[in-house]
Amino acid sequence: MTMRRRKPRASRVLAVHWVLAAALPTAVFADEPGKTATAAAIKFNSQFLKRSDGTSVDVDRFAFGNPISPGDYPVDIYLNGSWVGRETVRFRSRDEVVGPCMDRSLITRLNLDEQALPPANRNAIAHAVSGECTRSSDISEDLTWSFHLNDLRLDIGVAQALLRRTPRGSVSPELLDDGVPSGTVAYNFNTFHTTGSSPGTSTYLGVDSGLNIGAWHVRQRSSMSWQQSIGQSTYDYQNIATYVQRDISRLRSQLTLGDAYTDGAVFDSFSVRGVNLASDDRMLPDSARGYAPLVRGVARSNARVTVTQNGNKLYETTVAPGPFEIKDLYATGYGGNLLVTVTEADGSQSSFTVPYASVAQLLRPGITRYSATVGEYRGGSRTSSRREKLVQGTVQHGFNNFVTGYAGLVLSEGYQAGMVGAALNLPIGAFALDATHARASIDQVDNTSGQSVRLSYSKFVPSTSTSMSLAAYRYATRGFWTMSDAFTARASGGNARAVDRQRSQVQLTLNQSLGDRWGNFYLTGTSAEYWNRGG
Repeated sequence: MTMRRRKPRASRVLAVHWVLAAALPTAVFADEPGKTATAAAIKFNSQFLKRSDGTSVDVDRFAFGNPISPGDYPVDIYLNGSWVGRETVRFRSRDEVVGPCMDRSLITRLNLDEQALPPANRNAIAHAVSGECTRSSDISEDLTWSFHLNDLRLDIGVAQALLRRTPRGSVSPELLDDGVPSGTVAYNFNTFHTTGSSPGTSTYLGVDSGLNIGAWHVRQRSSMSWQQSIGQSTYDYQNIATYVQRDISRLRSQLTLGDAYTDGAVFDSFSVRGVNLASDDRMLPDSARGYAPLVRGVARSNARVTVTQNGNKLYETTVAPGPFEIKDLYATGYGGNLLVTVTEADGSQSSFTVPYASVAQLLRPGITRYSATVGEYRGGSRTSSRREKLVQGTVQHGFNNFVTGYAGLVLSEGYQAGMVGAALNLPIGAFALDATHARASIDQVDNTSGQSVRLSYSKFVPSTSTSMSLAAYRYATRGFWTMSDAFTARASGGNARAVDRQRSQVQLTLNQSLGDRWGNFYLTGTSAEYWNRGG
């Protein structure tokens, strides 16, 4: 007769209890009682789980997954699926729910953009940094977590819009250096000889040289020309630009001392001898230069976001549940509306369109450009003894996807001008409209004043692959003078007729794609009228 020994009922209950705990998800996604992101509460039939004395086992605490006991756990931390470090995290109980304490170290790893949070939530971060045990829900409802006890893994999900992001291709200013001492010389030499009844030789030499010493860069551009003919020889030297400059990385700007040119972003560019401090887009990564709209949306789950333009994929990324924004799209010329497709974790898709057309004055949201110049005007006649002192300041700012504002001011003894304008990105195309009021003293006796209005328009037509740009339709009243015209007339002794003053100008540019086989067709036309002559 074979004897079999029965295991105690308690062992069987403990085994079932252990299997139940191991099989349940070890994830808690919310701090508030009764709120979870896993599933509805699971109910167990306690009649199947009995102790040896016949009493039921309390399994209510497993209704929302494997419970966590308060304590300190050494965990691997993952932010939106990416490992960001390993450290000991405190888990504490509040309102019968155990969750991680968001302290200084943990918040640092999350790379949160505090400016994207309401003031009350920023106070919660301040409390966490000071050492208090702060819950994720106190910081943001779009900050979720799950803890896998078996793997000691803490997954934290943060809505993409709440993360501090750096544009693609950006380099931290701490990693920049001044380079090595170096020198460069480039030249352009040309000579031309004619024979016959009037033989002669024309020679030209252009030199572009530079010297880099530490943070300072010395640049010099000049040209020399010789004209030789029978019984006559002439020589001419021009100092085009000689200046010293250095980068100011903290301001993303460049300081220039000497003879150089202004940037021409708001007013027309001109040569000046003096001091210029201006923002330098070359210090920005490629993904932050030029204009491209900011894309905002909301994801219901971990989702893939794809941005396409005219059927071409421009950008793709994965975002956490909640609001997201994409602000590092590369600029794409004249534009064309962007199609944004959000693919959720369950495969469902939603899409929306972001208008995108561009003119030169448009800036990305939040981007500011500026320039400040103090010096002496170097244009006009080189033989004139008049030295026009001036001060010029300009500023441009992208307020949002649709509006960029800009303004400028020029002050000198014989000329003052102010400009205000705005650039708009609209579904029907991109516009820029500005107005300038100027006051000039030409003959040092009478003052004249007038206004100028400038309009630019750009549009891309996807159906025909046509780019159209109506550049600078400009109308000026009779009393309006540009700065260069006014200074030239003043250098000529106040002779207003020495300058051809423009009344209006229209420039139209068309670019028509002819397909991959035939390339592109370009058409450009310009028309101008003048106040003191036919045009």
